[in-house]
Amino acid sequence: MSSNGVGQNQTVLLSMGAGSLLDLRAVTSLTDSWGICCQSFAHAISARDGGTIDLRNLATITGPADDERLEIVADGGTVDLASLSAIHASSSGSVRFTIKGAQGLLRIGARTAGAGTSPTINLQTSGSRLEAPGSLLLGTFPTPPPVPPTITLTAAKGATVSIGGDFVYTQTNAGQVKVDQAVVTFNGTGTQRCEVGGTDLGINGPCLLPDGNFGIGQLVSGQAGGPATTLRLSDLIDNGHRAGRPEAMYLWGSFERATPAPTPCGPTVPQMDGLRVLGGSTLFLDTVNAYAFQGGEWEHLNCRFSGDVRRVAYDGGFLETNACYANCDGSTAMPMLNVADFICFQNRFAEQSCYANCDGSTTPPILNVADFICYLNKFAEGCAAP
Repeated sequence: MSSNGVGQNQTVLLSMGAGSLLDLRAVTSLTDSWGICCQSFAHAISARDGGTIDLRNLATITGPADDERLEIVADGGTVDLASLSAIHASSSGSVRFTIKGAQGLLRIGARTAGAGTSPTINLQTSGSRLEAPGSLLLGTFPTPPPVPPTITLTAAKGATVSIGGDFVYTQTNAGQVKVDQAVVTFNGTGTQRCEVGGTDLGINGPCLLPDGNFGIGQLVSGQAGGPATTLRLSDLIDNGHRAGRPEAMYLWGSFERATPAPTPCGPTVPQMDGLRVLGGSTLFLDTVNAYAFQGGEWEHLNCRFSGDVRRVAYDGGFLETNACYANCDGSTAMPMLNVADFICFQNRFAEQSCYANCDGSTTPPILNVADFICYLNKFAEGCAAP
């Protein structure tokens, strides 16, 4: 399908009104590579007020040239792009996805960016929804290294992003992946992965951070009544915030940051928790630190583990880590255990991190020489190769 030749500022496809359906399942590609010099115009694909545009088999979009825009809008309606795998740019034009209204729904395929393009996905209102039946990969992923894209995902407070596969991004600017007030649900089958890209400033970090720090408003693993899912928080990509340790995840809940940071902290009203684990699902933390605003307070989720305790009940499911305890720095290169792990443990002890409570003691002083002896024993036991 091509919209070349359509005039400037025109709606190319429109479905409006409850029950209205524009069935375009036969379309597998869309080309909108038009351009008019010196001014910016738009072509629109719009589902409004309960209408549906069914483009479920559309695999590729070629966007416009010059300063022109292709705007795909779900305004109280549904746009189904479940098979979309690539967006290409003709030159400097843009492709923009907008979801708004209580019934606004965009269903999108796994890969949402291609070479030379900078699409945006904007969930503008509470109740608007983005569904990715498979993975949601925000960027281009050559190996190695990943190339930072300019794609942007932003979601308003109360918006929902549902993901059936992995959620991975290569951005280094937290403003380009801004879901720190939204609900992000992982409800697929098998093992899913969620990229962790934030700076680890510890449990006091929320009072110091000027932005969402690649965090999530509420992360939901699984769904009530099952089936159970397995979700891993993984530092797959260096998003520019490792600073000698893995990047971290902040689950903001209803916590409100100060403007400007660092003082004062926003009101800690327990309206929404940062984490739900439902239907017997399991959230793996592995080597990353995760902090969640739960019941009006911040919690360092990794403190649920100590010593040999690697799996604990949480909400309607479980938290788990299979990280080898002695591998303090989370390295994977062999030899996995080395002097860097001793230095790491000493730093965690000095920080009074719960990680340093190797023996799992609860009697003050919780951190003491027994934890050093415990760590030495764990180190001597070694770690299995990853």
